[in-house]
Amino acid sequence: MKTVNIKEKLEIKAVELRLNELQDFRELIGYKRGLEFYTKLYVILSRLPFYEQYGVFDQCDRSSMSILANLSEGVQSLYPKTTINFYSIALATANETQCWLDIMLLKGYLTSEQHLELDGLLQEIKKLVICYIKKLVEDIES
Repeated sequence: MKTVNIKEKLEIKAVELRLNELQDFRELIGYKRGLEFYTKLYVILSRLPFYEQYGVFDQCDRSSMSILANLSEGVQSLYPKTTINFYSIALATANETQCWLDIMLLKGYLTSEQHLELDGLLQEIKKLVICYIKKLVEDIES
């Protein structure tokens, strides 16, 4: 049986370098925009009828919080590929949230102006996340 040196396995030097690069997730522009989005969305969600509590409210609330959670987890990951995974989930969840915005518009819970504003914020968040992913991929390949 081959023994593996734990230091080689964990690539300690790479981890130490990555630790020095980590930033507070609250400094991430995408996270700040996500908080802005969630704050505006929650005002609307809180006005939904009670019977939507376990439907539109719950799903939209969870997906929008998931964007924030995955961005914050990704920033603090020690490994770039793990960070990319978290950012990828944030991107997919932003798409899901856009779907819920469309449904709320169809059901009359959002005005066209509200939909446009919230959708625009999500588009901005998605563009930022894509930039974060591209940068990480470039770093990995270089």
